Amino acid sequence: MAGSPCPIGARDPFTVGRLRSKGMRSVLIGCATLTVPRYEGPRQGVYSVDWPGPGERLTHRISRGDSVRQQWNRAVEMLAKYRTAEAVYTSRLHVALPCLAFGTPVWIAHPRRAAWEPRRFSILDEMGLAYEALVTADVSPWARRYVDFLQTHVEPCIPAGEPKMPTAPAITGTWRPRWWRW
Repeated sequence: MAGSPCPIGARDPFTVGRLRSKGMRSVLIGCATLTVPRYEGPRQGVYSVDWPGPGERLTHRISRGDSVRQQWNRAVEMLAKYRTAEAVYTSRLHVALPCLAFGTPVWIAHPRRAAWEPRRFSILDEMGLAYEALVTADVSPWARRYVDFLQTHVEPCIPAGEPKMPTAPAITGTWRPRWWRW
């Protein structure tokens, strides 16, 4: 990374500190999941995601054995539930963050109780959010920070809106990477 004109965008203060301690330039930009559009429509359903709370029990886990398309579809399905929920109870950071962006009230287990590394959750501390209470927050400044970083350091910027399934170009014939020796 030495000599790179661009800093590394980091999700949380802990990661910024780790990168800087290794001599890398880093800035706090938050997480891409904070950029999903806020939802203002009707809400229905209470979910407990990988946590023994009230409502319907769900898991955020996606099988690594599934194809990329299956994993993508599962992620979109789960995000649709979080988006319109009345409340979500979870121990998972990447359930909590999109819930905050959607405007969905979210209860976040303290990472020590959930056996997670608490420093990974330092973005929630930076946002001033309480653990183990239903919270909402205006995360639009975080979304703007993330998008501004992309627009400044990554071109072209990913357009806002519904996520699109990435596709790989078809590989036909006997094409092989340049490093392929056989």
